[in-house]
Amino acid sequence: MNRGISVALLATLFYGALLCTAILLSQPDIEEDLKKRAKAALEQIENLPSTPDLVVKGRDVMIEGEVYSQEQLQQVREAIMAIKDIRVLADNMSIRFLAPSSLMIQQVDDGWLIEGRLGNNEGARGIEEALRGQLKAGEKLQGRVRVEAHTRPSGWPELVSEWFGQFQEMVSGNARLEIIGNKLWVSGEVFSKQQQDGIMVSATSHFSGSELELIDKVTIVQAPDPPKLIIEQDEGGDFIINGQVRGQAFKERILEELQGSRVGGTVSEQLSAGEHVRPASWETPLVRLLPALVTEVEGLRVRAEEDGFMMAGTVRGQEKKQSIDDTAAQLFSGMSIEVDNQLQIFVAPDPASFVISRGEDHVLRLKGILPDSQMVDRFMASVTSALEAGQPSPVNEIETGDNVSDAPWVETMCALMKPFILNVHWGALSIHEDSDGEYPQVALEAEVKDPAGGDILQALLENAFPRPNESVVPDEQPRYQRVIDLVLAKPAGPTDEDIAALEKAVADTVIYFESTSFRVNPEERLKLSLLAEQFTKVPGASLALLGYADPFGDASYNRELSRKRCKAVRDILVELGIEFLLLEIEQKGETEKSQGSRSYKSARRVEFELR
Repeated sequence: MNRGISVALLATLFYGALLCTAILLSQPDIEEDLKKRAKAALEQIENLPSTPDLVVKGRDVMIEGEVYSQEQLQQVREAIMAIKDIRVLADNMSIRFLAPSSLMIQQVDDGWLIEGRLGNNEGARGIEEALRGQLKAGEKLQGRVRVEAHTRPSGWPELVSEWFGQFQEMVSGNARLEIIGNKLWVSGEVFSKQQQDGIMVSATSHFSGSELELIDKVTIVQAPDPPKLIIEQDEGGDFIINGQVRGQAFKERILEELQGSRVGGTVSEQLSAGEHVRPASWETPLVRLLPALVTEVEGLRVRAEEDGFMMAGTVRGQEKKQSIDDTAAQLFSGMSIEVDNQLQIFVAPDPASFVISRGEDHVLRLKGILPDSQMVDRFMASVTSALEAGQPSPVNEIETGDNVSDAPWVETMCALMKPFILNVHWGALSIHEDSDGEYPQVALEAEVKDPAGGDILQALLENAFPRPNESVVPDEQPRYQRVIDLVLAKPAGPTDEDIAALEKAVADTVIYFESTSFRVNPEERLKLSLLAEQFTKVPGASLALLGYADPFGDASYNRELSRKRCKAVRDILVELGIEFLLLEIEQKGETEKSQGSRSYKSARRVEFELR
């Protein structure tokens, strides 16, 4: 053989041996790299039961292990084959069929019971803790969720935890949530179709996008609690309302009617509303009837229960009561509700009054009308205890009545009995309540035995019965119209000369005014001073002030002007010591300078008459 060829063959064999040796030495590193990359690819696949075993020989890979589904097996194969340098994949994978996740949350007597099966501890603990955080006071969570490895994973535990609070507020009883696989049974009892629809609308919205299929098992049952409504009006006109009704809208409508019935009035309410209350057939009639009741009825009382309706109070006038009666009869017609109409027509009470008088025979006489006999006995006891030995017994002519005003002044008057009896020679002390007037009228007209006794009696009366414009403590003390006319006992009354002088002064005194004016000029004021001087000498007299105006201007203006002129004259006479209640005003309006056979300096005048 050629020497050169022999050398070439030997060199080729030598380098081939070196190459094989290098390949054999590097093979373990290549297999380890492929195995590492394959494991990394498998870790990206979620929810595998366990990491599969890998056997790498050269560039061939064999994989063994379990998956939960065919889809997951395909993910494993695609992940391995996507690795560069792998030539052949042999798998010995098996599919493990998982049990479905399940959950049951059920309402029990003292709280909630939870049972079920989830595939991991985190989900089981999370839902239990979330439910405990939403329990109401006094409730507890019983049972537990089991953790089982061969359970199919689920994404709904967090959704259920979030919705549980809404669910327990919306359901009325026997609540239950149950999940098996991808089905959610929503169960419970409610009292209306509106409640039922509300629960399912809420569930549909909350679980939209999840794999759960909702199954409605909510049932409608009869509400357990009967409806009841009580409305009462106190003496101040404020309303108190309590009870329980079904609808929040009905409650708000009732409160709106009551609150709008009085400016500055209040409504105190303890009225609950909820689906646990049965519907009331009287709700619509009451809403329509209530405006008339709160407007026309005083001391209103309404009591409405499941099968009965009562209204009571006082109505001012037969016509108004008849209108309410007719409206109520029409609204409740055809209903199986017993209507108890206790409305009454208001009858104004007779004004209470009391008079104690002493005549020339020195006998004390008690007259008047009071609401009850106890007040009469109180007066008699006060009078009897003040009498001195030998004085005649008082004559009791006081009447009582069922419909008489309250007479809150009885105790005050009783306290004045002794001062009156001890200091009055003859005269009367009286009090009258006027149904048309704002203030009761108190009058003391008497002849007193001595000036000191008269001053004491007058001071006691003024303190006990203040006038509207007088400042007293306390300021809320009742006010009265008050007349006090005390004279010192004299052998005889006014002389004939005094009476004649007063009659002449009244006839001669005429007060004149400027055009369109009601101001009293100084010279006219002097006339009033002389008239007042004569008037005070004749006790028991009273004056009428007759006001006139000239015929210029319309009649209404002239009547008002004549009234203002009379008022200006009266104010001056009061300043001069004449009692206000002894002066009467009559506005005559326009007139001429002459009346009959008498002529005047001006038609703009005030003249006087004895009454």
